[in-house]
Amino acid sequence: MLEWLVASALAGAVALLVPPGSGARRRLADPARRKGPGAWWDHCCRPVPGALGSEARVRIAITAGAVGALVSLAAGAVGLFPTLTGVLALAAYVASGRIIAPTERNRRARRRADLPGALELMASCLRAGLPVRGAAAAVAATHGDPLADDIGIVLAQIAIGDSESRAWLRLAEDESWGLVARDLARSVESGTTLVELLLTHADRARREGHAAVVAAARTVGVRSVLPLMTCYLPAFMLVGIVPIIAGAVPTLLT
Repeated sequence: MLEWLVASALAGAVALLVPPGSGARRRLADPARRKGPGAWWDHCCRPVPGALGSEARVRIAITAGAVGALVSLAAGAVGLFPTLTGVLALAAYVASGRIIAPTERNRRARRRADLPGALELMASCLRAGLPVRGAAAAVAATHGDPLADDIGIVLAQIAIGDSESRAWLRLAEDESWGLVARDLARSVESGTTLVELLLTHADRARREGHAAVVAAARTVGVRSVLPLMTCYLPAFMLVGIVPIIAGAVPTLLT
């Protein structure tokens, strides 16, 4: 039984190290496509942006390793102690690199909620005659983090001599700013109007934010199953099962 557990843990670790859709599996299958002996390892083990910090990931790995140690000792398979402990610790460390940190999750939620109003304010400033840089500064002054930080990075790049288009492209990889940043970079370079475009992006961001809230609300029931089981199952055992067993024991002993 424990051998199957170790094999399953090894398979899970390999699946975590080589995630689907990243192209890593194709590079592993085709040696000619490998970029180096450790390139695929670095690619697969690199945490996602905004993931848990190294300290938290190490704590998770230590906990998983301790669980593996307890399982191997409880099963009496001392020989599998180092293997199971190491596999579970490694798998937990890699998997935790794909968990978004709560602080980053909150920042993304605030950015998603504040972005529609910020884009509408920027459109109003542009309609009033302000340049893009001035409109962005007005938005940063009236909004808190993380939008103020995002726009502050752009304005700082412009202040040190970078072009406005390249400065806005620094936000192109962000899930909330992506399309907006690309259109801003394209517009400041070509000189096209931005007011209607920003209003369109504001409407889209508001609809996406509403959809994200609805999706999160629909998952509350699923996420509450484990806490409810943790609370109610022991109570059910104590109230429903233990009295029956306790009442049957004297009868069995006589």
